Amino acid sequence: MRRAVSVTQLHSEKWVEYDLKGQWFESFGKPERSNVWFVMAEVASGKTTFVAMLCKELSQFGIVAYNSIEEGKSKSLSKAFKRAGIKSGSRKVIVLNKEYFTELCARLDKHKSPQIVVIDTIQHSWFTRAQYTELKERYPNKTFVIISHMDGKKPEGSVAKFIYQDAGIKITIRGFVAFVKSRYVDGMPKPFVIWEKGAIDFHGFDFINKFKAA
Repeated sequence: MRRAVSVTQLHSEKWVEYDLKGQWFESFGKPERSNVWFVMAEVASGKTTFVAMLCKELSQFGIVAYNSIEEGKSKSLSKAFKRAGIKSGSRKVIVLNKEYFTELCARLDKHKSPQIVVIDTIQHSWFTRAQYTELKERYPNKTFVIISHMDGKKPEGSVAKFIYQDAGIKITIRGFVAFVKSRYVDGMPKPFVIWEKGAIDFHGFDFINKFKAA
């Protein structure tokens, strides 16, 4: 049985956070570093570009490992990294070429392993619920960013739905805008505009301008 803690101890805990600024703070707050982000998106909606931007942002806090399970080493991923400003020679972001559960754990068991792990996609990883739970419990101080396909307006598959319910930050990308549900924002998180022209073309100028000015 794990030891209980008092409310005083809970409130006095020094949480290790991502000190996000600007648009990132307005959309995501200051999340704990030991956390799960869940990103799901419609086809051709800006998902890869957004995740590359997120990798760039989080790389200021630690090494980011982008586990490209669905595409492997691909030209589209290279282009997205370039758009996000992740330059050749960067040591803060690394790309893993289709590492499944056992290989990924072997990497994360190493000294000075990546602090932030992107899994793209959960459907192609073939993770089970048990493996996801083990990953969280085995590496409690790491951040996991889980990318998912959608089935209508919901995550595709039972494992993705399970992770979605568990995640501290839930992101749905539609028309080059990331709509956010975050446990770390007081009030309503501000939608994150990935690409302004594409967002205006999809949602309309008035819609985009309304929450940009909020």
